[in-house]
Amino acid sequence: AASQVVRRAGGDVWVHKSGTRSFDDAQPILTPPTLDPACATRVRRVVLDFAQVKRKDDVPVGVQVVGVDPVVGRELPWNLEVGHAADLTDEVVAVDRLDAEELGVAASGDVLEVNGEKVRVGAFSRGVRPFTLTPYVFLRPEGANTLLHLPKGATTYFVVDTASVACREKLVAGLPKELRATLSEDFARATEKRWVEDSGIGVMLRVGALLSLFVGAIVLAQTLHALVASHRKELATLKALGATTGELLGFVAWQGCVLAGAGLAVGLVASFATAAALGQMGIAVVLDAGTLATGVVGALVVTLLAGLFAARPVLSLDPTEVLA
Repeated sequence: AASQVVRRAGGDVWVHKSGTRSFDDAQPILTPPTLDPACATRVRRVVLDFAQVKRKDDVPVGVQVVGVDPVVGRELPWNLEVGHAADLTDEVVAVDRLDAEELGVAASGDVLEVNGEKVRVGAFSRGVRPFTLTPYVFLRPEGANTLLHLPKGATTYFVVDTASVACREKLVAGLPKELRATLSEDFARATEKRWVEDSGIGVMLRVGALLSLFVGAIVLAQTLHALVASHRKELATLKALGATTGELLGFVAWQGCVLAGAGLAVGLVASFATAAALGQMGIAVVLDAGTLATGVVGALVVTLLAGLFAARPVLSLDPTEVLA
């Protein structure tokens, strides 16, 4: 949900410290930059950092504190099932319902102790959780500074709406050297890339996908080879009657298409079912057209390779085998 936080907050550009690669790379800005109000039509703060909740049973729980300025239409968090984003203050927070038990809270009004500071839960979202499942605690920026023991006025990001592209470039060029600005969508994608492609978890997911393709190719090749072997005499008979090699290979291709179609159908149903189940746990799984197309192409490539392996016995068929 980190990238979704960026997209929900909106803005044209996000101003942050140099070296920040994604939303979770929290580096506080203690001195706000001077932004031309004619260009920066709206500026709002986002304060972010990790903290620790102490439950009533003294068990510590790591959380991410997110302080945001309220903006109509850009409320954070979203998907609230109890309370409203407008209910949040410097002392009233929102947490996700799926994290409530872990944090030791159950209803609005319950007290949460964050870094030794006490706040009250006023709203519950559902499904607003980061990739690492570290619970979010949403409130207003100055409340976040208090919980994180940051000086008043500090922030992590400035979310800026600009009047035009031309003035945006001028605004970016005028930032102090220790600050950088990134387009909102680019920042969201960089956040996704960090976890999906650059993190150890992302590497494990890719290795798992490649391993699944490899195992699938072996199983499919063995299945097709067994089908060809079980019909070897029939194929030899067809060849003796004048069937061309291409017509015999068509039998292998047809069997491969049937297996590939069945596998794709089962795989797609399982993918959507898994995505729905994980969504209920607050883990967003994006199955966009590109992802699905990559999966289909991968399955077709695996089918082609398996078919080539299974086709070898067909190429060496001897019509006299029918007499054996």
